[in-house]
Amino acid sequence: MTTSTSDTVLPVMATSPLRALLRRFPFLWSIAGIVITLPFFLLQPAPAGMQIDFQNHAQQMVQAIQLDFGNADSQSSIRILRIAPGETRAVLLNHQPGMGFNVKVSYADGSQQEFCALKGDSEWHRVLPLKI
Repeated sequence: MTTSTSDTVLPVMATSPLRALLRRFPFLWSIAGIVITLPFFLLQPAPAGMQIDFQNHAQQMVQAIQLDFGNADSQSSIRILRIAPGETRAVLLNHQPGMGFNVKVSYADGSQQEFCALKGDSEWHRVLPLKI
């Protein structure tokens, strides 16, 4: 009976001290993952725009709302039509908070209301109640 043995030599790979440490303490992988991903959860992107919710608290129909706003580079105007009593209309403005904007509200009986809204307010989402 003939037996042959072959000795195969496997290459020995050098391990770094960090790899050896992570093999010895596997929970460090979890801690490393949390540390790496935490900034992505803390640094949330800025909202796409400033959201304004117009709520009609008047007893009559709002026929139109004219919004005029701008910055150093551009000037914009938006017209919103017909908001029934008790209804809310959301508008997303490409506008930085705190800069303010002009609002002109026209009611069904012909009365009008004009004001500058949210100047100095730094919130990205606000509710504006409309009432005569």
